[in-house]
Amino acid sequence: MTVPPPPPSSPASGPPAPGLAPAVGPYGPGQPAPQPPLSGLAVASLVLSLLVCLAPLGLVLGIVALVRIPGNGKRGKGLAIAGTGVGGVVVVLTALLLVIGGARFTAWTEEGGGLLGSRDTKAGTLIHLKAGDCFAPAGGLFSAQEVEHERMTDTSVEIVPCDRPHPAQVYGTFRLKGDHAISDPATVSAQAFEGCVPLLHDFAPDTWALPDVGFSSYYPESVSGTGGDRTVRCWLGAEAGLPEVSLRQDPGAWDAGQRAYLKAMRPSSEAWFSASGKVDTDLAAATAWAGRMAEGGAESAKLLRAVDGLPERARGPVIALANRLDALSGIQRSAARAPDRAEFDERWGDEDASGEEWEARLALGLPVEEEEEGGGEPQG
Repeated sequence: MTVPPPPPSSPASGPPAPGLAPAVGPYGPGQPAPQPPLSGLAVASLVLSLLVCLAPLGLVLGIVALVRIPGNGKRGKGLAIAGTGVGGVVVVLTALLLVIGGARFTAWTEEGGGLLGSRDTKAGTLIHLKAGDCFAPAGGLFSAQEVEHERMTDTSVEIVPCDRPHPAQVYGTFRLKGDHAISDPATVSAQAFEGCVPLLHDFAPDTWALPDVGFSSYYPESVSGTGGDRTVRCWLGAEAGLPEVSLRQDPGAWDAGQRAYLKAMRPSSEAWFSASGKVDTDLAAATAWAGRMAEGGAESAKLLRAVDGLPERARGPVIALANRLDALSGIQRSAARAPDRAEFDERWGDEDASGEEWEARLALGLPVEEEEEGGGEPQG
């Protein structure tokens, strides 16, 4: 009889195979040892090093993590190395850029950088300008589209000593009238324009003697009923070349006859400068300006005839100018009543008093060269 072989031993209950020992450890038979914890310093080092502004802190934390990991047995040495490397590179590059940028800034200022190429300039804004200040606006004086009296949106300026080349000078400031809210930009602009004209003649009574300039202003876009900035700043801007002196005129430089003449001509000159950019296209603006010209001319004619103390050589030319202004006032009054643009242009014609004014100024000893070249003619 054949005896069957005994059944194989069960792996779970039989003896272990020869040469193999059971997996036994401190956590029990068959259980692997847990991994050591991850170093928080190493993780923080890498994360912070990737943030440029915090890279120096990431560099420091990475170094600390590398020193502590061998002693505490934590994981994360690779992260600490990466954090240290990235943080170090960022810190070095940042320092290099600062050195290069500082050197360029120093050279820019020493060689005369900025809008005007002068170390005497200082940064500011339009709202800090006072009457008499000379400056250069960052955005330019006048609109490239030649929009009349466009409000500047870039208020950055460089304030310049007036004995250095400068493109503009503030000739006066004033506050918008009324306590009510002003939200219409056109209304604010009109107030700004009208308020600047008399200030121009306070600053420079002899407008004929000014170089080739235009005038503009900066004003609030709107004004609330509860307050806010209401200040308008009026300035002259060079249209050709850069003045190297203040354009403010000293009445003490004129004799009594010259001062009396300029005072008498002020109503006519203010009327001329009150012309807005709409005069050439808008009938209402043109007729209103014609009316102001008629009143201003008549007032100047009256004052010229009343001037005392004129030198004998100037009396005749001054009276001739007064007569001419009276005649022009009649023409201007007629134009102010024109029903349409064609009729306005026909009534207005091309007559003026520049010839008589030139003769009167010459007799009084006032400068006339700019008028001969067409540079000192009043601008509307």
